[in-house]
Amino acid sequence: AHERGVAVGVGLVYIRPYTKHIMFPKVQEGGALDGSDAATTTASLGRLPGVVSIEHLSDNFGRSLAGGDQLNCMATASGVVGLRRIRGLIPACQPELNLLGSKRRHRHLYECVVSSAGLPTMLPQMLRRDFGMALVASRRAGEESPWMAEQGGSVQLEDVLLVEADSRCIVEYSDRWTSAFALMTPVADSSPPRNSTDIDYYRALFTSIGMLALVVVAGVDIMPLQIVAGLFLLALILIRAIEIDKAFGEVKVAVLLTIAGASGLATALEKTGVATVVAQRLMDVALPGGARAVYIAVYFLSFFLSVFINNAATVAILAPMLPRMQQALPNEPISAFVYIMLNGAGACFTSPLG
Repeated sequence: AHERGVAVGVGLVYIRPYTKHIMFPKVQEGGALDGSDAATTTASLGRLPGVVSIEHLSDNFGRSLAGGDQLNCMATASGVVGLRRIRGLIPACQPELNLLGSKRRHRHLYECVVSSAGLPTMLPQMLRRDFGMALVASRRAGEESPWMAEQGGSVQLEDVLLVEADSRCIVEYSDRWTSAFALMTPVADSSPPRNSTDIDYYRALFTSIGMLALVVVAGVDIMPLQIVAGLFLLALILIRAIEIDKAFGEVKVAVLLTIAGASGLATALEKTGVATVVAQRLMDVALPGGARAVYIAVYFLSFFLSVFINNAATVAILAPMLPRMQQALPNEPISAFVYIMLNGAGACFTSPLG
């Protein structure tokens, strides 16, 4: 919604994408970058799109990064987004960002140009209370060093701030935003990553263990797969590993209707005898060539149908025919027919029309 300009009363306009901000990310203690070679890591981070320069601010420079070490980074807004997605690297203002609330999908980065009125206060707790935002990076024209909230100072007219804010707060406090900022634009795909807090770690651990348990329970046939998967999905929703709307968004209604329709069609084909006739005609053509010829016929029939319809629907239609075909080859296991059908139905991507 923020991309459509929900901030009523605030000028959501275009700010040059090459505006460079100064950001001071920190190495997370015990994170992926803790103990890594400083020169190699900074060189790799400097290759990220939008990152102009990055250096290690520590007396230990040239050796290795340690938890709490600070980096001096100059980057565009998109470069800041890329840096935030690096595991083991967190913004210096991460404690303030954590206090913005748990609804991170509503939070985004915004580039804001300070107006003549400016901001009434620069205390982080006041910015969070009065604007629902936290400062991530800043840029002041003509100066090498940026203004930073934790080091004191004040903003000036036309300073460009990169802030993180809840889009709902922008609407709620639109009069304050309008007064403080002359221009503002949202940064695309800038929702905060879900890997920067301890809760995120435990959530990821639970998800990994739950996925392994799902495979084991379904594999040894302790419970039906659909029940286990349903319980696991409910648990993921409860721990907020996935939002309810996203879970429903992953449900492909068209695919479900196609499978349901194909299942009904397969039942009709079987009851009317069409499946028997098709299977018999296929066997009349392929059986003289032996079991291999029959397998090839099953494969290419599955392959051909799946080019035009959903592969699950192909399986639903062809499955009733397989027992009829297997009766003509009693020494061949039915599982071989099923396996070949499944491979053929899933191989339509190898065709020019796939």
